[in-house]
Amino acid sequence: MKLAQSDVLKAKGAIQQVEDAYIPNLSIGSMVGYSYGFPTGQPSIASAQMQSLVLSFPQRQYMKSARAGLKAAELALKEAREQVALNASTDYVELDTVTVELDAARQQENYAGRVVEIEQQRTEAEWTR
Repeated sequence: MKLAQSDVLKAKGAIQQVEDAYIPNLSIGSMVGYSYGFPTGQPSIASAQMQSLVLSFPQRQYMKSARAGLKAAELALKEAREQVALNASTDYVELDTVTVELDAARQQENYAGRVVEIEQQRTEAEWTR
């Protein structure tokens, strides 16, 4: 069941990762100093850059796939829980059956002990006559 729970967490992480592509990414920096080599650019005191995924058809399919993966992981977790419950109930039924059989065996042992005791008394009574 722990494996199924970890699969659900993994699927949730995959959805977050796919959705994070739509969150804007902001980077701020500076290039102060002498500029040389290719590409030549002017040094700047501050620069800011922002990137975001606006429209991507494959990304929508990735999101559908991630959601389907989460649904599958949740169903697998549900199935694992049901299997654990089934195994526990089967074990309890088997335990009850064994307990009943053990009680019956103890009762038979008591009856057999009583029969042996009666036979011993009968034998002793015959010898004392």
